[in-house]
Amino acid sequence: GIFHYTDLDSGKPLFSIANVLEPGSFDLANIGDIETPGLAMFMRLPAPIDGEKALLTFVQQAKRLKEQLSGKLTDGQRRELSRETLDDLKNTARRFRVTAE
Repeated sequence: GIFHYTDLDSGKPLFSIANVLEPGSFDLANIGDIETPGLAMFMRLPAPIDGEKALLTFVQQAKRLKEQLSGKLTDGQRRELSRETLDDLKNTARRFRVTAE
């Protein structure tokens, strides 16, 4: 009952989107009628692709949802996502590079 954004090359989940209301899932049979105060997007690193690229995709899709739903982007403490927080996330993501085997 949650959504996964998958990497097209590997087919593996890149990040997920859940309902902020308990239990976090969506009633897919009635998805068109759902009202919720928010969505929770989350990603685990390492990802199937380089961390920085995964984070860029994550942020792009979050911004896209924000625009489509007339919402706002917040951090884990539900404060508006700041440039500093985004920079910290980028620095963390850079540590997760995918190397060819």
